[in-house]
Amino acid sequence: MNAHTAARPSPLQRAIQIALVGSAALLAQPSAQALEAVWLGGTGNWENDLAWSTLAAPNDSLIDVLVGNSGPNTPSLLTLASTRSIGRLTINSGDKLSIASGAALYLYGGVINNSGRLDLAGGSSGYATLYLGADTTFSGSGQTILSSSNSGYSGYLRNNGHTLTIAADHTVRGNGYLGDGSGGIVNKGLVMAEGSSPLYIQMGSSSGQTFDNSHGVVQIADGAALNLSGTLSGGSIRSQGLAKLGGGSFEATVLTGNFSSSGSTNIKNLTIANSFTVAGGTSLYTSGTITNQGSLNLTGGNSGYSYVYLGADTTLSGSGQTILSSSNSGYSGYLSNNGHTLTIASDHTVRGNGYLGDGSGGIVNKGLVMAEGSSPLYIQMGSSSGQTFDNSHGVVQIADGAALNLSGTLSGGSIRSQGLAKLGGGSFEAAVLTGNFSSSGYTNIKNLTIANSFTVAGGTSLYTSGTITNQGSLNLTGGNSGYSYVYLGADTTLSGSGQTILSSSNSGYSGYLSNNGHTLTIAADHTVRGNSYLGDGSGGIVNKGLVMAEGSSPLYIQMGSGSGQTFDNSHGVVQIADGAALNLSGILSGGRLEGTGSANLHGGSYQDLSLAGSLQVKSGNSATVSGAINNVGTLNLSGGNSGYSYVYLGADTTLSGSGQTILSSSNSGYSGYLSNNGHTLTIAADHTVRGAGYLGDGSGGIVNKGLVMAEGSSPLYIQVGSSSGRTFDNSHGVVQIADGAALNLSGTLSDGSIQGLGLAKLGGGSLEAAVLTGNFSSSGSINIKNLTIANSFTVASGTSLYTSGTITNQGSLNLTGGNSGYSYVYLGADTTLSGSGQTILSSSSSGYSGYIRNNGHMLTIAADHAVRGVGYLGDGSGTIVNQGLISADAGTLYVQGTQFDNSQGRLHIGSDAQMTVYSPLTLADPSLLAFDIAALSKPASPLQGLQAGSVHGRLNLSGNAVYDGQVKLDFSDYQAQLGDHFTLINTSGSFSGGFDSAWGVGNGLNYGLTIQYGAHDVSFTVSSISAVPEPSSWALLLAGLGLLAYVGRRRLPTRA
Repeated sequence: MNAHTAARPSPLQRAIQIALVGSAALLAQPSAQALEAVWLGGTGNWENDLAWSTLAAPNDSLIDVLVGNSGPNTPSLLTLASTRSIGRLTINSGDKLSIASGAALYLYGGVINNSGRLDLAGGSSGYATLYLGADTTFSGSGQTILSSSNSGYSGYLRNNGHTLTIAADHTVRGNGYLGDGSGGIVNKGLVMAEGSSPLYIQMGSSSGQTFDNSHGVVQIADGAALNLSGTLSGGSIRSQGLAKLGGGSFEATVLTGNFSSSGSTNIKNLTIANSFTVAGGTSLYTSGTITNQGSLNLTGGNSGYSYVYLGADTTLSGSGQTILSSSNSGYSGYLSNNGHTLTIASDHTVRGNGYLGDGSGGIVNKGLVMAEGSSPLYIQMGSSSGQTFDNSHGVVQIADGAALNLSGTLSGGSIRSQGLAKLGGGSFEAAVLTGNFSSSGYTNIKNLTIANSFTVAGGTSLYTSGTITNQGSLNLTGGNSGYSYVYLGADTTLSGSGQTILSSSNSGYSGYLSNNGHTLTIAADHTVRGNSYLGDGSGGIVNKGLVMAEGSSPLYIQMGSGSGQTFDNSHGVVQIADGAALNLSGILSGGRLEGTGSANLHGGSYQDLSLAGSLQVKSGNSATVSGAINNVGTLNLSGGNSGYSYVYLGADTTLSGSGQTILSSSNSGYSGYLSNNGHTLTIAADHTVRGAGYLGDGSGGIVNKGLVMAEGSSPLYIQVGSSSGRTFDNSHGVVQIADGAALNLSGTLSDGSIQGLGLAKLGGGSLEAAVLTGNFSSSGSINIKNLTIANSFTVASGTSLYTSGTITNQGSLNLTGGNSGYSYVYLGADTTLSGSGQTILSSSSSGYSGYIRNNGHMLTIAADHAVRGVGYLGDGSGTIVNQGLISADAGTLYVQGTQFDNSQGRLHIGSDAQMTVYSPLTLADPSLLAFDIAALSKPASPLQGLQAGSVHGRLNLSGNAVYDGQVKLDFSDYQAQLGDHFTLINTSGSFSGGFDSAWGVGNGLNYGLTIQYGAHDVSFTVSSISAVPEPSSWALLLAGLGLLAYVGRRRLPTRA
């Protein structure tokens, strides 16, 4: 019968056994066969020789020990208090071997068959130690219990260089030391840590010196701790409550239950079925695949960070969660790459706040990373190749109010907000932001998509590169903390159907989109709007979409002066909302600029673009235009209290389009001012420039092919230069002046039509080869050359008109005089007055009249033209040639010239007028002198006929005269009688020649006249009166008149 299973012996049997064993011991020879010593003493000490079957306490590696034959119903409770060596050890069920404090048992037989209990209880005397003397198997349904005391000593099971195998039916439990680091342990049973002190499992680092748990279970009681040195692999580690794990390396094992770390621990290819907490001040090193079906918690605490270091490239997988959290102490969870790559599998979640990555390695996220809580989740990547956060197949989520702070690069995949999430730091590339985000700190984005909203908060910065596809809104708000900056980190395109919104706050800080030396492109589907700063002057902007200025503060577009540093709007639109302002620095070219309501332009240069809607340059502001400006709306230049409203030409410029450029002035005296700035302005055929203000500055030319209209209470000042080409070329255009409005010209306006829409005022400059249509009056001094007057032109009192060339007057040129002085027409060069109209000189009660002054030049009055009235014709400094009509209608008309050639003209003197000629007068055959003779008083009734007595005008000659031609007296207002005598010409000089004929007409009668030449006068006497002949008598009458004329001429004396 096997001793391990034999029934307990009777006392007789025990005595016989003792005798036999003793005899055998005395007679035995040395042998490799071990002997067995059986404990027979019940409760007692190992050192009691008589209690052993061998009558000697065993202490030899060749002696096997059996504990458990103390008798029926009597358990063996054996205590070892010394150091002993044995072969194999058997402990029967219900029996116990206790190795006391300070005692040691060396086991060389390689087997402990323990169906009872083996206790190693340290104490004040030291460790209770079991040394393996060979590779050993613990088997049996019993338990090996390690325990410790307050003294710090515990049970100690030492490999002693050998391997311990714990069989499937066996349990090792307690706290103390299992292994000494010199050998391996193979656990196929149960190892259980329990008690207030840790169970220390100590493995070696050499091959095979591991804790092989592949077919076993390690269990840790609630509140107990297992501290590992070396490697534990395989199998299951179970917690019965909250268990502590520390030290060593756990590989390819399953943690079931709830665990926390104590100290530094390594895990590799581990499965967490429930929870594992890395406590504050402890560390967990990972490698391989960590399959987490529950939660891996990195909490931080008063003792410091909760670290998870990657000991090698690591994958976190499983349906569970890795949770990073922080505490009030300021310490948090910290998952550190430690130079390696972390992969988060598609079924796994990493969440919380703390540190994910340390900047030394990469993270590949295929699952979910979620930032949550009051502190940020810090994702820290390196700058080297591969040290990025690869989110291509994963999702990053940020809870409402939570923050993600990135160091390094996160690329691909989706970043989702569950409310308002904060993003800060690092570089986000080729990812999709879904939800609402705000920036915290400095952030880089590249080839990013914004699905909903991203707000760059005041005092923070966003760096961009590549294409930013914005389907929602990118908001740059500014605030008390400073500007909201978007810096271009490289050339950047803003695309997408969303909007980039720049706004300002009451703090004075606003959004600021800075080129940072690069080019910004706004794609065709994108809108940039608001007020604040777009560009910093260091790079260019290409707008293919919509840029809109809105709000109470200006939108500042700031371009540089270098090549390409312009705002290229060729394929885009810039809009300015009602009341908003665009403040431009640099050049904006191409495309369309639209205004709504009162839209304001401040500064900058606009080239080759279209204007639509309503735009204005306000008082005290300026803008520059050049190239082709197609205006289909209105561009208003409105001066005011703050000064002129300037538009400067930056180069030769054409204003075209069906719209209008409007210049206006205010009571302050300031107005709109369109300045050539040395260049030529062309107003196209479809365009209108109108209002009151300044058109041109005198430094360049204006070519008008459209309509220029002066209107309002203040003048429109057209100012062109005097150099070649610096004129107002109106050859294909129209200038209009509204009723009561004034056009003041500086320089030369040539050709085309100038239209007065009521009574228009013209002043200054020179009008050449133009047609004046309507009614005009002068204001100031004005020059005209080769001009046509279609209706009327009045030279107002105190003003001057300088003429040259041919003035074609189809209406009336009026020189009125008045309280302000003479109305002057100065000849600026030889001048011809032509046309079917009249030049009318008149005077006022002030004594001032019209005055035409030769100014050293020749005045010619063409055959179709009449000069009439009272005043001064000539100033004595030039020749007057009359081929038309000069008529003194009432009062005195003074004719003053160096010569007065009337050889082809007509002189008419009214009945109450005088013509006084202060120059030699030359008459010839075609000449005609006509005098009106009127009654002294009018009849009371037409039936009474004309009264006796006459009044008539006179021709007063102060110089020499050559008489010739014909004299006609008009008796329509006087009933002449035979013998009536009229002295009509007075002369103080000499005369020669004589008149060809003289006759009178009126009241249906013909009057024959005789001419009497005195020394200083010429008089006429009625010599015959006859009725006007019937038509059949005309031939005879004309023949008779010819004869009379011949006779009269023959009788005329010549006076020297």
